[in-house]
Amino acid sequence: MHSAIFDPTDKGLGQNRLPGHVCTHEVSLNLTLRNVNSMSGNVDFVFKVLVLGDSSVGKSSLIRRFHADVFDQKLPTTIGVDFFIHDFEVEGKKVKLQIWDTAGEERYRQGGLTSSFYRGAHGALIVFSLTSLKSFENMKKLWVDEFHRKSGSDTVTILVGNKQDLGDKREVKEEDIKEFAELNSMCWLETSAKDCTNVIEAFDALAYKLCESHEQYLSLPSETSGPGSFTLHGAYGMSGQEQSSGLGYCCS
Repeated sequence: MHSAIFDPTDKGLGQNRLPGHVCTHEVSLNLTLRNVNSMSGNVDFVFKVLVLGDSSVGKSSLIRRFHADVFDQKLPTTIGVDFFIHDFEVEGKKVKLQIWDTAGEERYRQGGLTSSFYRGAHGALIVFSLTSLKSFENMKKLWVDEFHRKSGSDTVTILVGNKQDLGDKREVKEEDIKEFAELNSMCWLETSAKDCTNVIEAFDALAYKLCESHEQYLSLPSETSGPGSFTLHGAYGMSGQEQSSGLGYCCS
């Protein structure tokens, strides 16, 4: 596998991306991911993905921003589990993401309701709030371990530090996120569901890495990338520009 970082200088991504926008990731593969929610017919791959983390870190807001491009400041706390379906086309293959939004409260986590949904999961976004050191510590000590223990060690996980827009209330240091991610060979990004910063990128990165695990079905990389693309670079370090962007790096 490779280590990688997201290049924020490429155009065509982020909060202004329109439905149907094509974005190409290039590392060892050339993958074209595009929203095709009107997709009909049979699908080639179905991935079950979970969005995990403490209550009130913004899991539901991230999903709704990604899936429907909406944000509700007064969105009620998830009770039990919500379910969404989002479709991509990857190099001509139809890929369906089954996105499970799980309640983060202790009473649901300890009960059988949420536990049953870990089974068969292929990947997860594990979310914490940049304004809550407690949610970051719970991500490290609870959510990552629980997901891998109940879903298997060969699953794909990406760490998401949400609420980047609340910079004056920030409690979690970027270097602490980077240290944990590097130690555990995980991807990470900082996001804001409110202003849509890096929300698309988080789900695109998860879809890319899931498809990458099925690379025998995908084409070899092209030597050039088309317009509206961003690149996952094979490097552990980040430049100053990338560090300040809130786009994390991946290593796996």
